Amino acid sequence: MSNARFSITQSSAVRDTRITDSQFRTLAALGLYANKDGWCFPSLKLLGRDIGKSKQAVSKSIQKLVG
Repeated sequence: MSNARFSITQSSAVRDTRITDSQFRTLAALGLYANKDGWCFPSLKLLGRDIGKSKQAVSKSIQKLVG
């Protein structure tokens, strides 16, 4: 695991029962690409590849997390 990456996720997201497993995985995948200020701009395709979901599913998860 020499290429292991870590993701920083808000601890409150772990206990938030409103967040589905798919949404949590999307949130964690976003954390893989966040800079030191928490900003990231990965493509939906890249996120989908990371979590094994379609671009449409990733987009839906992000919309639910934001809304």
